[in-house]
Amino acid sequence: MADVTLRSSASNNGTTSPATPSSITAQAGNLLIATYALIGTSPTVGAPAGGWTNIQAVSGASVTLSVFMLPNNTGGAFNPSSTLGGTVTGWIASIYEFSQTGANCQLQGSAQASAATQQLTNIFSGQGQMIPNLLFIYTVARATASIIAQNTGLTFVRPDGLAPGASGWSGSIQGANGVQGLSYDFFWGSNLAQGTGPFPSASGFISVAEVWKQVGAWFNTTATQPSVSDNIGGNSGIYVPPFYQGMIGG
Repeated sequence: MADVTLRSSASNNGTTSPATPSSITAQAGNLLIATYALIGTSPTVGAPAGGWTNIQAVSGASVTLSVFMLPNNTGGAFNPSSTLGGTVTGWIASIYEFSQTGANCQLQGSAQASAATQQLTNIFSGQGQMIPNLLFIYTVARATASIIAQNTGLTFVRPDGLAPGASGWSGSIQGANGVQGLSYDFFWGSNLAQGTGPFPSASGFISVAEVWKQVGAWFNTTATQPSVSDNIGGNSGIYVPPFYQGMIGG
C-alpha cells in the first residue's frame, strides 16, 4: 500500500515579525502546508513569498489562525517567512510535508469555524460523501486551553459494515500548549483505507471556554490501494485488508 505519509515537520514560536517556522528539507513534488497561529490585538499574517496560497484565514480580535499550501514543491530547504500586522504578542509557525500527493495535488475543499465555547465544532460537518484517495488536515488554535480531541472516521470498513480498529486520524503534530500565550494542535489523516463514505469528524473539547479558531481542508493524492498477489501453495491469494483472500494449497 502506498499511502500518504507525513515526511517531515517543524515548528517555531516567537513574538516579533516576521513569523518563520524552523526549516525542513522537502522532497520535490510533495505537498507543503504552513500554519500560523497568532495572539494579540487584531493580529494578522501575510502570505509567505514563493508561491504559497492561502487556504483559510480565521481572523479575530485576539486570536488568528491562517493556513497556506504549496503543492508540488521544487525541493530543498523551506522555512516560509510571513510578515505580521496588528499587535502580535505571540505566534506559533509550523510547516508540514506530505508524500504521495503528486504533481496534480490540489485543494478539494476547506472550512473554518470560530467561537468561544468549550465544545469545538465538527469542522467537516455537512460535507456529504468523500471521493477516494484524500488527505485531510485539521488545525485549531486558542489561548491557553488544553484540548481533548474527538476525531473519528478514516477507518477501513469491512463488507459486513463493521469498521475494526481505531480512527485513522493522527495524534497532534507539532502541538503546543501555552507557548507564547497560545495553544495549537494539528491533525491529519488519509481516507485510503476507508475509500468512499461519509466525511470524517474532527472536533473535541477545550479545558475552558475561550476564543478558538479552526481550519479543516482536504486534498486529492496519488495514494493507491494494495495490489498484492502471492503464490500460496500454488494459487494466487489477493490481499483484501486485513487478510489474504483466495485458494490455498491448490
